[in-house]
Amino acid sequence: MIIAITQRDHKIDGKSHSFDSLDRSWYYFLKKHTLVPVPNMGHDFDYDNLKFDCLLITGGPDSVDRNLTENILFAYAVKQNKPVIGICHGAFAVNDLTNGINGKIYGHHDSTHQINMEGSTYIVNSHHSQFIKTLGKNMTTMAVDEDGNAEAIKHKDYPIYGVVWHPEWMDEPVLPKEVAQILL
Repeated sequence: MIIAITQRDHKIDGKSHSFDSLDRSWYYFLKKHTLVPVPNMGHDFDYDNLKFDCLLITGGPDSVDRNLTENILFAYAVKQNKPVIGICHGAFAVNDLTNGINGKIYGHHDSTHQINMEGSTYIVNSHHSQFIKTLGKNMTTMAVDEDGNAEAIKHKDYPIYGVVWHPEWMDEPVLPKEVAQILL
């Protein structure tokens, strides 16, 4: 499968010198797929010639260019009924793009915690300072943490998913079955 994958947007000295980067753990995690890293170019990229079977919105910090690129990619993938999977930042982006509301959370950055998913309990990593406060339109919960916060979400009608933790950084990746069927 060909996966269009978004990248972090890094700025040097916080200004004009910037570069896109993709954590190499994605290459190991998705080694049976062909990855097509998409640059954070907003409207200056030729999306019509981008060929992919699935869109993966990765984790990492926000930036104006990154958000614009991901918004365009999301709309393009949904229009073509391609699966969209958001990981960490990507899960919050998916929730936002489906008109959900994200809020601030404390104690979830650089830690681990327990989730309940598909009738089982798992320990997952946590590298975020947001939580899904209100689910986006037609989104449902697939996994929750100990406080009942959504940790994995999916759309009721379309192949759109969000996973708040980083499976690509786990020795034994934890994913909802529907997402694992696409990625693993």
